[in-house]
Amino acid sequence: MSSPSAMTVYDGRTAIGEIFDHGPGKFRAVDITATGKRVDLGFHPARRTAMDVISARHAGGPEGPRAA
Repeated sequence: MSSPSAMTVYDGRTAIGEIFDHGPGKFRAVDITATGKRVDLGFHPARRTAMDVISARHAGGPEGPRAA
């Protein structure tokens, strides 16, 4: 059995979380605290939802795209 694929979430420079794809409609969000501790935030129905849950735990929240 293979392990779930992972995606790292950044706040622009620093890794703030990870999202693990466990199949259709099952994305596990993991927060990475300032001290490096990983906190499981549960399963979510979409990758974007999992990303929003992680971003909400960090100052400033999610950032939109910047103009070039």
